[in-house]
Amino acid sequence: MIFTQPDFLSDAEFNTLNKSMTEQCNQIKSQPNQSSTYNWIGQYQGLNDGDLTMVAMRFGKHVPQIINKISNYLNTCIDTVPKVSTVSYCYAVKEYEAPYHKGLLLSSTTQKEASRIYKAFIFAHKTWENTWGGKLNIKEETIHQFIPLSNLLVIFSLDHEYEVTKITDLAKDNTRMLFSVKFGKERV
Repeated sequence: MIFTQPDFLSDAEFNTLNKSMTEQCNQIKSQPNQSSTYNWIGQYQGLNDGDLTMVAMRFGKHVPQIINKISNYLNTCIDTVPKVSTVSYCYAVKEYEAPYHKGLLLSSTTQKEASRIYKAFIFAHKTWENTWGGKLNIKEETIHQFIPLSNLLVIFSLDHEYEVTKITDLAKDNTRMLFSVKFGKERV
């Protein structure tokens, strides 16, 4: 299943998310040995029963509100929304690409179980041009391609493979910023 919603966050919510992600990205880029890296991830895993207290401490008090908004939207699309297991700030610059994969950490997760685990992405950069690459492709019966437009929400179940196309030199110094939430846990 794939669900999308353009302009998902209000302007105020989006600007707050963008600002916090930009600040973290700039901190990461300023660290030694980061100038040649194509992508960075700030992540919080292992949430207990969907408790977002530590997420708020790690990323800011605005993040649980955004997660709840995503959860409420997902609840209009599926019967039962799984609890949040991972929250990430993801950054990528020119030359970055990710081949098709399912986003599952454990190979013991069955296809049926993966169909009940969801990833939600909000593209959190201010601007992105089609010619810059960095498109999100999700395989269902056909390939669904998403230009990483600002404030676009994309949710999909992890029984689908997805890729990120190469970010081209035309992106220059622009950073593709992605807020990611994983709903559901893999079987251990």
